[in-house]
Amino acid sequence: MEIDLHWATPIFISKLEEMKDYNNNFKKIVKELIKNSNCKKSNVGGWQSDLQDINSPHLCYLTDKIKKECFKINKNIKNVDIVQLWININKKNNWNVIHQHGYNHISGTYYVEVPIDSGNIVFRDPRPSAIANPFFRNCFDRGDLRSYVPEESLLLLFPSFLDHFVEPNMSEENRTSISFDIKITC
Repeated sequence: MEIDLHWATPIFISKLEEMKDYNNNFKKIVKELIKNSNCKKSNVGGWQSDLQDINSPHLCYLTDKIKKECFKINKNIKNVDIVQLWININKKNNWNVIHQHGYNHISGTYYVEVPIDSGNIVFRDPRPSAIANPFFRNCFDRGDLRSYVPEESLLLLFPSFLDHFVEPNMSEENRTSISFDIKITC
């Protein structure tokens, strides 16, 4: 029997090994940013920054890396525009509710600081009818959730329509990540 698989949802994963020094410097910058803002988005507890200026000196190196990774997705991409970016800090027992990033093309998260047991990012099957069908969900799809264990310098890119949430941080240390949304021109 031949099997065709349709409607796959890609998640693009890159480990940016060269970012260790950047991460250490960024942690210092975040300590100053925390004093000036706190925005409520998908976070339950924790801290999220206001939208950041993508051209600010402390973000340019990272945004250049993100754009380079996006160009690897498809050879027909002509332009990558990071339309918004913000910083997340989840302390012990903080988490993020299920959400998506709306009408953008690609969303992503870059992990700056990730202690052990600080909460996985979990994606949900975007096909509502598939979720409601236990035969295919259990026998073919292995459930409707996929979990990724974050680690320092990991970059995840995913379609903006993809529902996702972050499990509670069970560590005594903070998990720091940078989330963003992108528009692509092909």
